[in-house]
Amino acid sequence: MQIGRWTAAALILALAIPLLWPGLPPLIDLPGHVGRYRIQLDIDHSAYLSQYFQINWRILPNLGVDLLVMALAPLMGLEPAVKAIVICIPVLTGAGFLLIAREIHGRIPPTALFALPLVYGWPFQAGFVNYALSMALATLAFGFWLRLGRLGHLRLRTALFLPIAPLLWIAHVHGWLVLCVLVGVSGFVQRLNAGDRLIMAGLRTALACLPLALPLVMIIVWREQSAGTTGGWFDWRMFVTWSMTLLRDRWQALDAVSALLLYALAFAPLLFRRSLAFDWRLAAPAFVLWMLALFIPNALSGSFYAGVRIIPFAMAMTLLAIRVRPETSLRTRHIIFAAAALFFVVRLGAQTIDYIRSDARNAENLAALDQVPRGARIATLVGQTCGRWLPARHLLLPQLATARREAFTNGHWATSAGQALTIRYRKGAPFVADPSQFVNVSGCGTRFPSIQTSFPKIPLSAFDYVWIVEVPSVDWPKSPRLQPVWNNGSSILYRVTPGAGSAR
Repeated sequence: MQIGRWTAAALILALAIPLLWPGLPPLIDLPGHVGRYRIQLDIDHSAYLSQYFQINWRILPNLGVDLLVMALAPLMGLEPAVKAIVICIPVLTGAGFLLIAREIHGRIPPTALFALPLVYGWPFQAGFVNYALSMALATLAFGFWLRLGRLGHLRLRTALFLPIAPLLWIAHVHGWLVLCVLVGVSGFVQRLNAGDRLIMAGLRTALACLPLALPLVMIIVWREQSAGTTGGWFDWRMFVTWSMTLLRDRWQALDAVSALLLYALAFAPLLFRRSLAFDWRLAAPAFVLWMLALFIPNALSGSFYAGVRIIPFAMAMTLLAIRVRPETSLRTRHIIFAAAALFFVVRLGAQTIDYIRSDARNAENLAALDQVPRGARIATLVGQTCGRWLPARHLLLPQLATARREAFTNGHWATSAGQALTIRYRKGAPFVADPSQFVNVSGCGTRFPSIQTSFPKIPLSAFDYVWIVEVPSVDWPKSPRLQPVWNNGSSILYRVTPGAGSAR
């Protein structure tokens, strides 16, 4: 069985379903981004925001969603604009996947359905929205590159990709890098298949890829502006962890079985050669992506998890490279299609339920903002846990106080390599920027301090409120300067009353 155009369109649109109910998609980092978007939009006419923050616009390879929000938010409001953009990300990624499969195989094989749930892979769940958008655009761009090449429109392809490459780099550097790998390696394999010798295949491929090279100039020109921390080479433990959390969501057993199923399918063409086969025009670039995921340092120019975040897309390309051989029996084809359809429906249904429940939980915590006036200064302490499968979707929630109340909170990112944001409010030091808000509540590791260690260091005179999020009530701080004004059993908001300058 093959997947027709109308079926493909329905599958692509279905990928939006999990994100329709939540008011704001419950992705871990997204509230932090939304807080920054509010600052970027309103800093020139908000006395509060201009007092606390500064925006230094410059060319950065991490601006995709930021620029779209700047264009759409004045027309439809900040959070609706963010929701619309985020909904488009899995839809565009899924469209890119199916376009690639069609161009590689001549039609969309049923095995491609197994790749579609990866649009909700862990990088998307983590809220790496600029990265996820760039990868969506990269998959679409690669599909169009293949299509234009098949139709012989090489001059048109060159003209289109001269601007597409730098725009993709500005969205996020990973999208451009992955597009270069897909185009280069796939083109090299195609040249070899056409009979070119190794060196000639390499030269012709490099020449064909020249329209993608403009970002190399941009990297050289703006290298100082985008420089940042680099390290974590060949972190195989992290590679293994992210490899097993391809589809990490709410239910560990379902997610683990789903990941194992995808790995089994990825190796199936090597074991069941009479029924399945790889097309190496896609399998070879998929292998290179796996190698990049392993060998790229996980801190690269200020971008963390730089290597391992490629893993879900490496898996997607691996699965999309699989085709069902023509001689395979009709019964086997039906079994493959039924299994793929069931996998798609189960993963999409589980994702929808999780987002509905996560949105409700986030709303419970955000009710604290009803007690916060505009322009307030809020010291936040957010519970960090380890050893839990369920994503901690509350970690950046306090930054929505900036988006909704023009408030200062101490959890905004202020990395010069990846953000245009600078923190101006220094009175609250050291509680002015991420990760000062995190406290360890699980008793494991030493990356973050306990609340008993962190709270006494807060300069209370620099803040109007202290907001404790997802910390057990037995650990809530007690101070004569803190007046409780709201709590829901797991989080509490205090008003700071006048007194001495510290929490002690």
